[in-house]
Amino acid sequence: MSIGERWAQPNLLAGYHLEGVNDFSGNGNTLTNIGTVTFTMGRFGNAANFGNPNTTKELYCHTDLGVSLPASNWSMECMVNFAAAPGTGAYALILAWYSQTGTKGMAELYYHNSAGTLKLEVWTINTEPSISVNKTLIIGKFYHIVVTQTSGGTISLYLDGVLIGTGTHITNNPETSYIQVALIDYPLSGLIDEAAFFSRTLSAIEIRRWFAWSKGLL
Repeated sequence: MSIGERWAQPNLLAGYHLEGVNDFSGNGNTLTNIGTVTFTMGRFGNAANFGNPNTTKELYCHTDLGVSLPASNWSMECMVNFAAAPGTGAYALILAWYSQTGTKGMAELYYHNSAGTLKLEVWTINTEPSISVNKTLIIGKFYHIVVTQTSGGTISLYLDGVLIGTGTHITNNPETSYIQVALIDYPLSGLIDEAAFFSRTLSAIEIRRWFAWSKGLL
């Protein structure tokens, strides 16, 4: 059983089991596969496998999900398993969301190697992260990562059901609308599973419960 069967789905805009490129939300936001991403054993069924090292692979969908990111309730989440950490000074993009609805905005989730210190970061503008938390992820282990935002612009970052950082949305102006799972320009080496984008703020309770269930604790 995966996130699509386990979680209630109100306000689900796009969801991907990553058995392939199809959107399980019913909204038809099929991903485009660049560089022949393969789909191999993941946390639940298959996952998107970007290889190691990854220099050519990403998934994206040019769609506007209809959310003004700077001033709306929204969430995005996935499970990620790194085959290698980014090298010194490098970024690995995990998920990204860009919208031109209303006040334009973006949200990017990175694993960043800052002079040898590994960090999970959320960026909403190109000049500085809204959230930056020192965190070394174990190679070969799946982690559940969730980014949420309230309509007041408060962003929260959860790792394995635990709140690890908060920040404030800083407005940026992307040139187009799309969602991204990994990115060639900031390559991720490893697996991504169960990615989803919501037009609501997932609660801390449901994030904890889903993680506990995924570990066999419920």
